Amino acid sequence: MPEERKCSNLNCNVTGSSLKSCGGTCKGSVSYCSRECQREHFKIHKKICYKKAKTDTLIVPHPQQGPALPIPLKAYHVKDGFGKSALRLHYSSHLGEASLNPFVIEYFGEIDDEMGWNAEGLATIPWCIATSPVHDLTERLTLRNGEAVFNITKSKAEVDALLQAGIISDTGRKIQMGFYPPHPVCRINLPFAEEDDHE
Repeated sequence: MPEERKCSNLNCNVTGSSLKSCGGTCKGSVSYCSRECQREHFKIHKKICYKKAKTDTLIVPHPQQGPALPIPLKAYHVKDGFGKSALRLHYSSHLGEASLNPFVIEYFGEIDDEMGWNAEGLATIPWCIATSPVHDLTERLTLRNGEAVFNITKSKAEVDALLQAGIISDTGRKIQMGFYPPHPVCRINLPFAEEDDHE
């Protein structure tokens, strides 16, 4: 028999077994009796939960000029040195291992399975970290769970591709990073990666 639950909206007393669980990254930790209650409670719940991205993979243009192949990447939600959210991008074989062979040769010089110079070996190597740690404590405290500052000075193509794929969402806020122009604060729409997922 389904478990009886109470609507998570603090202004509602409805209980029952047919309440709908949240489908975000909280993994259903809250339930609601109606869409109205979900909307009303979201201003509280959004601090710990957000919509899951439909994918964790993306393609970015190769930084070299000319007809270079686009780079298949996978995004990992990790923690920075301050324990805040960060986003690391690794090479990915989501388009098939053969799609990584040109990048294996570009990185290692040749393909050699015994040495680990192959698609699997390349996938362990980060392409870049698309976020920047916030050193100023006051600014860092403005970051909510799952938010990070994205480095559009060094990783603009990657940030654009992440936004287009729905892996991150722009909050509309910006933080000044040293002498660089203000960088956007975006929400990472992925759960934290397991430790061995990105080692």
